[in-house]
Amino acid sequence: MPGSLSTSGRTLLMNAMFRPEAFAAISDIFVALTTSVPVSTDSGDTIAEPVASSYARGDYGVGSYFWTLNGPGQLLNAHNIEWINPTDDWGQVTGWALCTESMSGMVVASGPLRRSMTITAGMRLRIPPGVIRLTCQ
Repeated sequence: MPGSLSTSGRTLLMNAMFRPEAFAAISDIFVALTTSVPVSTDSGDTIAEPVASSYARGDYGVGSYFWTLNGPGQLLNAHNIEWINPTDDWGQVTGWALCTESMSGMVVASGPLRRSMTITAGMRLRIPPGVIRLTCQ
């Protein structure tokens, strides 16, 4: 199941299209793993992220190098999204969120993982191209 734009993401998109003077471009994207699938009104403060000392959001980017269109209205990550190797267990994750900051910030889009994962210490964590799917409906 693909992800979708959040309330904040839809506002950014509408400002970019119809009110460019009110639009501030995003310069980076941080991918949060979540222990429950975020809802459209979540923020970077309200998403349920793993509670572990080594957890940090994965740093990704914006632009056509990082994202590719896959037909009308569908966007996919074009490259691996990687996290630091956990030094402690992060537990089970079931969703993702694209955030504007490494901590806190706005959630621009979110969705479920194709299958949940249990993250353990020492695991190499990577989401391959095409797994983060975002649709506009």
